[in-house]
Amino acid sequence: MFSLDLMRIALIAIFALAVHCVSAGLPPPVNDPEHVLVTGRVKKPGAIAPRDGLTLTEALEEVGGFADWPDRHHVYVWKSGEKRYIIVDAEAARRKEIPDPILQKGDVVTVYQYVMTGF
Repeated sequence: MFSLDLMRIALIAIFALAVHCVSAGLPPPVNDPEHVLVTGRVKKPGAIAPRDGLTLTEALEEVGGFADWPDRHHVYVWKSGEKRYIIVDAEAARRKEIPDPILQKGDVVTVYQYVMTGF
């Protein structure tokens, strides 16, 4: 069994990885300043009309959820107001293990394809 302190350390590490802010050399995406765009490995990519409190989980549901082979644990969110990317573990956010990011006009959500490694 894990000790409580070890579990706390593990949760803090998971949270830090899940919401890790990066610039990673990625250019800003083309965005729609009046909508939230959801692109990549989702069933119905497109623009969503923003509303107060729109979360990443809700946005992913509005586009029909994930398509085949999504990387659910590394969803890129371009925060247009902050001019930066954050990487979110969408599964952990859905399970409320980490905060579910609030999206705003101009934000872009990109779900990349899962790539198996280690072979």
